[in-house]
Formats: sequence, structure tokens, C-alpha cells
Amino acid sequence: MFPKEPAKEDILFGNEKVIATPHLGASTAEAQENVALQVAEQIADYLLTGAITNALNMPSINAQEAAQVKPWIELASKLGAFAGQVTETSIESVDIVLEGVPAALNRRALTQAALAGLLKPHLPTVNMVNAPIVAKERASK
Repeated sequence: MFPKEPAKEDILFGNEKVIATPHLGASTAEAQENVALQVAEQIADYLLTGAITNALNMPSINAQEAAQVKPWIELASKLGAFAGQVTETSIESVDIVLEGVPAALNRRALTQAALAGLLKPHLPTVNMVNAPIVAKERASK
């Protein structure tokens, strides 16, 4: 690492025994191009097959799993929305239990869908990605 990066001049640069590389590999043009291609491929995979990979706040789901879990995600969301609409008092805690076929699927995706459905009637901007964070923020108030 150099005090100022990208480093353009340094006494070490002329030394035959020194190989200087960026301290952050992703700062090279080649790395940036590779990342851009990878992101484009991941978006295409999602749009074509429903596969989700490397998302920050979303569980990874491969193409085969996406086809299996999609109807269950829709059901979990609708059940959560139903529970959110019929509740007459403020919700203090939530227990989500998966049984049967859904228990063998992506639990995190199903849980996030149910939680988003539960919160959405009262918080329209909630979605599967931010539902756990929103729920935690509301629980700490």
C-alpha cells in the first residue's frame, strides 16, 4: 500500500526486485470489467430463471430451487399479509414455522417472504429484501 493511491511515482518502482500491484485487486480495469460481466450475468439469470446469487440481503437461490420455491414464496407472502390484516393489536413478535414440503426448501427466502407479507399492509415500502431489517428496527423501538 502507498500513502496516496493510485501510486504513480515511488522509489521502489524502478527496482528490478519489486513487483508493485494495487492493494485492492478490484481497482484494476480488468477486475472492474469482470465484475460488471458477473453482475450482468447474475441479473440475466434472475430474469430468465429466478436464480439469485451473491445478493447482500437476499438468500441465494439456484435456478432449480427457484422453480420449486416460487409458489411457496407467493403463498408465504399471502399468508403473512393475511395475518397482518387480521391482527387487531400491534405485533410484538412473530414465529414462522415451516412444515412439510416448504420445510425442505430455502427457509430464509420463505421466512423473508412471510415477514414482508406481514408488514406490507402497514408499511407499503417493505419487501423481501428489507423486511428483516425493518422488523428488527421496529422491534427495538
